[in-house]
Amino acid sequence: MLEVQSWRSLLETIIGSTKERQRLARVLNVPTATLRSWAEGKADPQIQQLYLLINALPRYRQQLLSLIANEVESTSQPEPVEEIADIPSVFYAHVLSGSTALTQPVRFWSLSNMILNQALSQLDPQHSGMSLQVVRCMPPGEVTGKVCSLRVSVSVCTSPWHGEADQQAMLLGAESLAGWAVTVRRLVVVNEQMENSAFPPQMIPRESCAAAYPIERANCVAGCLFVACAQPEYLVPARIMLIRHYANLLSLAFEPDEFYESEQIDLQVMPALDVQLPWRSAFQRRVADTLMLATQNSPVAEVAQAEMQVWQQYEEEFLKLMRHTRG
Repeated sequence: MLEVQSWRSLLETIIGSTKERQRLARVLNVPTATLRSWAEGKADPQIQQLYLLINALPRYRQQLLSLIANEVESTSQPEPVEEIADIPSVFYAHVLSGSTALTQPVRFWSLSNMILNQALSQLDPQHSGMSLQVVRCMPPGEVTGKVCSLRVSVSVCTSPWHGEADQQAMLLGAESLAGWAVTVRRLVVVNEQMENSAFPPQMIPRESCAAAYPIERANCVAGCLFVACAQPEYLVPARIMLIRHYANLLSLAFEPDEFYESEQIDLQVMPALDVQLPWRSAFQRRVADTLMLATQNSPVAEVAQAEMQVWQQYEEEFLKLMRHTRG
């Protein structure tokens, strides 16, 4: 272990080797000059780049995690307007550690749940009513090669949403706030007073305001973080900033091939919630049938693969249903 005072000093020592400097630049897909800027404190890497840096230096993993946490702790400033703290530095270190130690699909579910619960504790400490969801891009269809819909994968909430998980739509599309955020690749915020806006919000009962922030990496998108609140005007700038930081952290839960370029995104309109409910009630039965059929052809059948196969079937059925409805 090198005796240094900061992760930047550690990086400066490591890139003193031309071979190592060039290797890190290739792995992180950045110029060697960027590595020098980080080491000299002239620029700050994104959270995804820190993740890649830690992964690229397994020998220094624990030391890097500790030093990065120390820097975040020393540079964090109190919120000047709202009494809303930033994400704790120890939590950043915890997420970075999990992102490098866990494997998929455990990494996605573990990190997503960890991040959403931490976000909920900060964004709604008084349990005034909030729902947070990780919305993922469905894999591109075999025919179109495009991402046609989104899927709510992980969610946490406080009252009045408790007990309503089964009432969430299965697949979302261009009609949804999440779909709009993924398509335009920026934050979208709506409230119940915005009925005449250019993008009319489709609020569900108990939603007084909502926001969706894209989950991105290297100019590609994997989905979004969706937040709904029971209190009007609850999403003040300080909370919006927190949502942005948590969305950036969530990018560490995804695999590189789960991020898609803008040209691959072609979201279609999905059926309304009440139309999707019969499909939801049949989901587990269809997964069981898919597993049974798969077992007959192969001695090993994975539940995750069966579930994805059913999701893809649902997407095709929903697209056909919407085409028939429009026709």
